[in-house]
Amino acid sequence: MWSTIRTRHRSIDWAVLGAFVILSLVMTFPLAMELSDHVLGAPLPGDSFYYLFLLRWLERGFFGGTDWAHLLFNPNMFYPFGYNLALSETTLSNTMSALPLTALLGEVVAYNLVVLLSFVLSGFGTYLLVLYHTRDRLAALLSALCFAFCPYRLSHLGAGHLPLLGTQWLPFLLLYLDKAIVRPHLSAAAMAALFYALGALSSWY
Repeated sequence: MWSTIRTRHRSIDWAVLGAFVILSLVMTFPLAMELSDHVLGAPLPGDSFYYLFLLRWLERGFFGGTDWAHLLFNPNMFYPFGYNLALSETTLSNTMSALPLTALLGEVVAYNLVVLLSFVLSGFGTYLLVLYHTRDRLAALLSALCFAFCPYRLSHLGAGHLPLLGTQWLPFLLLYLDKAIVRPHLSAAAMAALFYALGALSSWY
């Protein structure tokens, strides 16, 4: 009986994850139709073009044979002085995780998929967090909708602020931090540390 209940609940959770994939595609429409040649938001004064450059620059550094000494230094920017990219926002948890996608599909597709995934995981993470505390799936779903598609996220989407879209790590951090405090366990503490690091490396803000 308990196995049947757990299986049903797991199926519901998978259905919720699938629903957030669909909702993310709907809320960012027509992005899914133009995944390879468009990004959302105006190019000026938005930052999306910078992050497209950064994705390609890092991909070439790791897979294209570029001198590793120049991985975070572009000698052509502000020539003849060059520019240390580490002085800017490198949003490493976004750009580094997107390296395989950039290598296979190009920087535009990689950027758009990272953006879409931030909506999916922000919603699903909040759903799991609220469900853990309330055991109420409706409350969890409504909370997740409010968080994933809140004005803060949509405004930064339009401005091309990729680092500030990295809110998906926050609900997972709070979920595992709570688990680590209530029932101390190394795995929960390790997961909390992982999501804290991913959030910090998404944006120093």
